[in-house]
Amino acid sequence: GMSIAATVAGVSSIATLGGAFGKFVNGFVCQRWGSYTCSKFYLMGMAICSFLFSMARNPTTLGLAYSGMEFFASIQWTSLAIMLTNYYSRSKPTRLAAALTAIGLASPAGAIAAKTGGAALASHFDWRIVARVGSVIALLGSFIISQAPIKNFQKEELGRRLRKASSKPRG
Repeated sequence: GMSIAATVAGVSSIATLGGAFGKFVNGFVCQRWGSYTCSKFYLMGMAICSFLFSMARNPTTLGLAYSGMEFFASIQWTSLAIMLTNYYSRSKPTRLAAALTAIGLASPAGAIAAKTGGAALASHFDWRIVARVGSVIALLGSFIISQAPIKNFQKEELGRRLRKASSKPRG
């Protein structure tokens, strides 16, 4: 069989491809479905993939589940940036700049905290339990997004639908 180091390298490589693929396609998905909807459902997708990761019994399944997690994670920054832009609109550019700076800093800080915290937890608990905790956290995030004040997000969705309707040929 493969060494642990080779398995980890293979799983990580596959996961990187999932995130890279997400970067290419998720901007278009976010434009089509809207940032609020994408953030909510993609967090659910992350939760499902994290749970599947915890249930995996071979490196291929581990890699595919981790790749799915990276794919679904790749839309979150874009979605949040659009939500903040719609929320603060043009009337509060200083607050928008501060909010974008905050998520710009929170994103890598959260990744570092998740990786170091996950590693610390995995040294005390089975890694599958740690992955399931991650799944619960992603579901919690989806719930929090679903409770967000949506009037501004609804404007975004309405604007997207109006643009789509106005671009259809009439005849």
